Amino acid sequence: MARSKTRLLKVSDDCRYVHVQIEQDNGDIIQGRYSLFCWDKPPQDVLDSMEAAVKSGPVGIIGPMDPNKS
Repeated sequence: MARSKTRLLKVSDDCRYVHVQIEQDNGDIIQGRYSLFCWDKPPQDVLDSMEAAVKSGPVGIIGPMDPNKS
């Protein structure tokens, strides 16, 4: 069974979930939501937003993780 058209409809804000639509050769349209494990080749806008998040650094620094250390 060949899939004629696969469309990425939406990516969640945290890039962990995707909503896709698949149109098969016989005209059936299937939609599904999937948990994203990794991108082999992300769409350019998703790649841009991930690179911007990595370059922006942490939102804040709360101090040492171990409360016994100063």
